Amino acid sequence: MKLIIHYRLLLFFIPICTFGQELSISLSNYGILCIGNNESILGEHVWNLNISYQDTSLDMRINSSNYDNYIFFDLNSQKRNFNHKEMDIELRKDNHSTYQTKFIYPKVENHGFHLEPFSHKNHSGVRGEFIGTYRVESKEDNYIIIRTKYVSQYDCWYLLKNNNVINIHTEKIKNNQINHKIIVSDINEDGVPEFSFFHLDEKQNHKMILFMEKEKFIAVKKEKTFSYSSNTKEYSNLTVRGFLHYTLN
Repeated sequence: MKLIIHYRLLLFFIPICTFGQELSISLSNYGILCIGNNESILGEHVWNLNISYQDTSLDMRINSSNYDNYIFFDLNSQKRNFNHKEMDIELRKDNHSTYQTKFIYPKVENHGFHLEPFSHKNHSGVRGEFIGTYRVESKEDNYIIIRTKYVSQYDCWYLLKNNNVINIHTEKIKNNQINHKIIVSDINEDGVPEFSFFHLDEKQNHKMILFMEKEKFIAVKKEKTFSYSSNTKEYSNLTVRGFLHYTLN
């Protein structure tokens, strides 16, 4: 009877130990190396990342805790040193090599979307004087980007899907400086376009606003530092964070 009890306990603990040893590591197109996921705990470890190209080598370090589901390294902070070069990447966990790969960015993105200027009649959900109107067609839906100037004080962006407003962003205009640049992307490679806009704020900081259908992401570059909206730290949005950093850097 005693032997049977031990045997059952052994069967119970084997899956837990095996699950605990599994480690998820991913490196996105836009330079975010993520360790872990939303389904496990990393525990207390020291993670060292070495990035090298020929005679140039840089090290980054992060400590994980018993409360972390995942941590990430942002390679875009080293973009100036390694842009368009094939980097050798090695990740070490507690001084033991865990992951090795080669990486070069940017990866050429072929999203297949065409941003087309066109004339659009006034929409009941859009306020202000029209500055520019553009449309993009996906396989299933039609998207319209409308930019307006509202009461000569605000720069407004509207995203319409099948003629319904689904996202809005407003910035106060300073010194009549308007950036007309728009980027259409498919970061998640799901066939649904994302739209990015740019704004120079009153402190001369460069701001990037990215629209998805149900979310909005913001990044701000102030001299050599970057800040992001809190939703870019969510596991499912880390690639978006990398895209923002890569584009503004």
